[in-house]
Amino acid sequence: ARFLAENDLLMYPDPENPVPVSLEECAELAPDFGAENAWDLAGRFAAEMLPQVFRADSPVFELKLPLEYQIELEGLVAGLAREVFTASDSLGWVYQFWQTKRKDEVNASEVKIGTAELPAVTQLFTEPYMVEFLLDNALGAWWTARHLTEYDLKGAASEEELRQKAAIAGVPLKYLRFVRDQESSVWRLASGTFEHWPQRLSELKVMDPCCGSGHFLVAALLMLTPMRMQLEGLSAREAVDAVLRENLHGLELDKRCVELAA
Repeated sequence: ARFLAENDLLMYPDPENPVPVSLEECAELAPDFGAENAWDLAGRFAAEMLPQVFRADSPVFELKLPLEYQIELEGLVAGLAREVFTASDSLGWVYQFWQTKRKDEVNASEVKIGTAELPAVTQLFTEPYMVEFLLDNALGAWWTARHLTEYDLKGAASEEELRQKAAIAGVPLKYLRFVRDQESSVWRLASGTFEHWPQRLSELKVMDPCCGSGHFLVAALLMLTPMRMQLEGLSAREAVDAVLRENLHGLELDKRCVELAA
């Protein structure tokens, strides 16, 4: 619930005009909703948004913690810096931490790894710079090949100049690489131009076959949305909906990771 709140995604469930609420506001609203406290109400709001993650009928809620443990637990969560909850894929890293014990148990058992053991043992969350590098030199290269002219490639003094010409708001392409022909002094994209990709982004399919908590898919969403806004004249909301509907696909063995990705 705090992950949602700190990213302005915990929404007051007004059917006409849902607005983001903070945990402090949840504390003020709790009595009006008959909720026990801010966390209880935040969980209810979250359950309306993500019912498969926040299961209101989960038997775990039948367990009542002693008050001193409840206060201590709330204090630990509330005491964490806001940056912990807004960092790139921080939720995925938290989940990987809680998988550590299970991973160690499976490795120590020396049993043959099967479907039940595979997620805990093989999960590896990709660092943000790796995700950005791969996407910049694939999707970013496709975009650049269609927006830089031959004049741009001949006349640029540096890679950085070409990156700035190809970039748009929200897509800085800071890891996009060019190489320069020593004889002609013409720049070209180091990864190629991806000429066999679809010409229209609405036809592009991005598949992550082991998507985990969706780090690659989220990064692709953040690139494709500004691109489709510019190419197709869409609003931000229309572009987000179109990218989710048409571009992004993921597969994952671990059900909880799928929920985190969603």
